[in-house]
Amino acid sequence: MARFVIASNRLPAIRAGLPPMLAAVVKSAAGQIAGNAAGSMEGQVGRSAPGHAPAIDSGILHDSIDSKMIGPTSAMAYTNVEYAQHLEYGTVHMEPRPFLVPAAEQVRPGFEAAVAAALKRL
Repeated sequence: MARFVIASNRLPAIRAGLPPMLAAVVKSAAGQIAGNAAGSMEGQVGRSAPGHAPAIDSGILHDSIDSKMIGPTSAMAYTNVEYAQHLEYGTVHMEPRPFLVPAAEQVRPGFEAAVAAALKRL
């Protein structure tokens, strides 16, 4: 029969330290997603091709992209422009011109690495 003894219980300290560490990582990732989404629109001339981020026309969509914390360890990158969902996912009349999902995918590896590093520091 195997026996083990816990010499020190760090679980309360880990539990207390985890939310602030994760909050910083999550906030940073959401900001990066918003920045990447807006940046993907810059420099395009004319109408964007299907599958590519929308080009800047009026700048309303580009300027509306932002991020915010929505909970202790939750954040979102968003836009409040009504037509953004049509560009992101397409319609029956238009192929998608995604900008938020690709931006999130670009940030994912760094986010996962930052979460792993934060957990190791605890």
